[in-house]
Amino acid sequence: MRTAKPATASSYLNALRSFHLKSGFPTSVFEDPRIDLVIRGGKRVFGEGLKRLRFPLTSSILLPVINEIGNDEEGINVKSALCVAFAAFLRSGEFTWDTWSSQHHESHLARKHVIFNADFNSVTITLPV
Repeated sequence: MRTAKPATASSYLNALRSFHLKSGFPTSVFEDPRIDLVIRGGKRVFGEGLKRLRFPLTSSILLPVINEIGNDEEGINVKSALCVAFAAFLRSGEFTWDTWSSQHHESHLARKHVIFNADFNSVTITLPV
């Protein structure tokens, strides 16, 4: 069985609460004090776990990475994704996905959200969510 850190479990609960709010479902179940007790108990039993140190992506890191990527179709797509993500402060999950479905078309960044402006000097990207 997979286990989740208490902080991850808390994030999952927040995501469920958000989904319930968006969908109009009742959220009273999330106000149960036993939920906090379970999370606190998990911290006591399993500990907080180690938090990986993650550094921000800076232009001094991004530029050498971009220069190493090829200029074929796949390379240009990767370069574009990295540069847009960097410029728009996007997290990787906001512009990538593991599998594609018709539902992704409405809630994830897709080609229809990109508009090349008439002057050809700029591009407008509209984030769907």
